[in-house]
Amino acid sequence: MSAFFVTATGTDIGKTFVTAGLIRHLRRLGHKVDAFKPVLSGFEMGGAAQSDAGQLLAALELDVTLETLDRMAPWRFTAPLSPDMAAAHENRSIDFQALAPHADLIDGPPAGLPAAHRVGCQRHVCRASSPGRA
Repeated sequence: MSAFFVTATGTDIGKTFVTAGLIRHLRRLGHKVDAFKPVLSGFEMGGAAQSDAGQLLAALELDVTLETLDRMAPWRFTAPLSPDMAAAHENRSIDFQALAPHADLIDGPPAGLPAAHRVGCQRHVCRASSPGRA
């Protein structure tokens, strides 16, 4: 298994575009691919298909449902703010310990997370297995 991390220091830079393209390319080559965007801010359920998570699910050829969104992006916030600020704005928190099982896939923080919370969180994570391997 290989893991790819797609990250940048800004928003609307093309991380989702690049990640979706990488997913499609690896799938065309016969690789088994999965993706994970643990924290998503600026999310509206009415626009789920156009969200970052929705675009990644489309690249994986998966329907955008509550179940697939929960798996792809378990922490979704309405406010278009940095993850920590969006969570605080909604009187919620991000359970960084819950990200620990994904630590083999995730390394480094998304922009805007306080240093104390920089454990196992990344913008987009894409993992691929060679054809015929899980």
